[in-house]
Amino acid sequence: MTKYWVFILIAGLLEIIWATGLKYSETTWQWIGTAVCIFFSFYFIIQATKKIKKQWPTIQILMLTSFSDKDHVLPAIEAGASGYQLKDIEPDELVESIRAIMRGEHTIHPEATTQLEEGLREEQNLQHVLNPLTPREQDVLAELTKGKSNREIASSLFVTEKTVKTHISNIFTKLEVQDRT
Repeated sequence: MTKYWVFILIAGLLEIIWATGLKYSETTWQWIGTAVCIFFSFYFIIQATKKIKKQWPTIQILMLTSFSDKDHVLPAIEAGASGYQLKDIEPDELVESIRAIMRGEHTIHPEATTQLEEGLREEQNLQHVLNPLTPREQDVLAELTKGKSNREIASSLFVTEKTVKTHISNIFTKLEVQDRT
């Protein structure tokens, strides 16, 4: 006998959160309860999702929220949500999302997917992603973060001060920064 559990979290900023639990066994759905919790930020929703998934890894979680940007979608998915839908979803689509999750599929609202794709494209075009730091530039950057001068970095890495300056110039270009501050 196969059992599936799904929790639907309706999430919002400074809102009351509604969650319902459903159990599916062969061909029968059983409602296992509703919980109402008050969360004060999306961060708490993410933490709740992580805790639920840690305690009950087979539970599938569908986020139902008004946030479609990557700063909300990505953490939800990383926390273990199997689905992410917006509150304006049509009832039939919501039912299909739940069914998809029960089949082991992941569902994300098209608007949230678009936001995710745009955000990932922007990140891929960042200078430091297109031109990652070399291992030596990473060494120099590590020394820079310790507040060392060029002379101290050169001494630590056994290179000339001119070489350090060249690495720092490359680092600034790749990270799109102007100076050490």
